[in-house]
Amino acid sequence: MKHRFLLWVSVLAVATLCEAKLKPPLFASPDFHPALVQRIDVFVVDPQQLDGRRECKGGAQMSTEQWLGKRGYNKGSHARTRFYNDPIGLTDAMLANPSKEWLQDLSGRKYFEKSKEIPAPGEWIMVFSIDELGSRNNSVKGPGQATLSMYLYDRDQGTMLWHDQDSTKMWGGLLGNVMMKGQIKVQACQFLAQAMIRKLPKHKK
Repeated sequence: MKHRFLLWVSVLAVATLCEAKLKPPLFASPDFHPALVQRIDVFVVDPQQLDGRRECKGGAQMSTEQWLGKRGYNKGSHARTRFYNDPIGLTDAMLANPSKEWLQDLSGRKYFEKSKEIPAPGEWIMVFSIDELGSRNNSVKGPGQATLSMYLYDRDQGTMLWHDQDSTKMWGGLLGNVMMKGQIKVQACQFLAQAMIRKLPKHKK
């Protein structure tokens, strides 16, 4: 049973990625020059405090670290992608039209990972927002839906360089929403993050 489920998930992933590959991003700035990017630091945030956000964050982080590397970012001396806590006072409007002050404020905070302080994010900041996660009607048998948005900013310039959004259906029913719902949310967010990062132009020096 488990093998059948994993096979179904794999088929869904391929279909999602093939569909995403045909769609351009919602916004791509002409000022985005990948060769100038030294490293991309990442926030995975949940403005709505949705159920299952921990699993979704884990899945999105796994894909982000892997696929930024495959696109040529955060390699060499910048090999490890850093992930940060949720920005304070985050709103959808702020994500879509961030102020330079807010982006600069991200570099003035202290961040901790396993009780150890880590450097503040650098110039290029990527934010994944968990927009939707779970059953549309909050019932056990309802179909699941996952939606993520991705934003890439130049913190020093106070500008948005890239924006995209993608959605996928998750397995419904008793099996999907109760027995396997944690793993399903991991997989869904992993696939969505991967699909959006695959659209980024390759980093070429």
